[in-house]
Amino acid sequence: MQKLFYTSLLLLLALSIGTTGYSQVLITGPTCVTPGLAYQYRINAVWDSTSTMQVCVSGATINGVAGSCTVTGKPAPFVQVSWKTGLSTGSVQIHSSLGDATLNVTIAAPLQAGDIDTSAGLQGLAYNTLAGAIHCTAVTGGSCNPVYNYQWQRSTDAVHWTDIQGSTSQHLLTPGILIQTTFFRRKTVESSSGQIVYSKPATVFVGAPPPTLLPVDSIAHVVGTAFAHPLKSH
Repeated sequence: MQKLFYTSLLLLLALSIGTTGYSQVLITGPTCVTPGLAYQYRINAVWDSTSTMQVCVSGATINGVAGSCTVTGKPAPFVQVSWKTGLSTGSVQIHSSLGDATLNVTIAAPLQAGDIDTSAGLQGLAYNTLAGAIHCTAVTGGSCNPVYNYQWQRSTDAVHWTDIQGSTSQHLLTPGILIQTTFFRRKTVESSSGQIVYSKPATVFVGAPPPTLLPVDSIAHVVGTAFAHPLKSH
């Protein structure tokens, strides 16, 4: 008799858990996102032929939907969402005949390139002189767990840029010896999102080369020739 009682109790408990599981609606997907990118969120529940569902978002847009909510209708297995710039949080909300569910999301700040230090961002040098170090503030944003990869670049026209080999740190410590006005900028790639940003260029002005000096022998030859062939007056 006691065994039958415990068997019945376990059966009721299992049915209770099963019923709760059937009525539960779950949303799964990224909870830390980059603005401007699209993400897919799965919607899990045990639906039947009478089930209905509506998806709403805050801080985002639903791909293919004009407003912030879908129409109430047959449940869909997933939804694609693009997150907005300028916000720090958002959410995906499910309203259905089996119950409601909400997934809160953190929106990463936009990727910011950093600023060239004003004292080093505008230099004036004599021809064939070593330029001073160029400092740039740290990059921010781009991902909830950002990884930044730096690459300094140089240009003589501020249009066509080439990488400076080995210059992959936050600051450019050795711009090199310069013989013409040169521009420098820092390229940053955020690994998680693949975004790329560039700092505003630093400009290093370089003076004209010194005048060419004639050898002493050449000067003597010129002077001697002048005296050997004096001008004649008529």
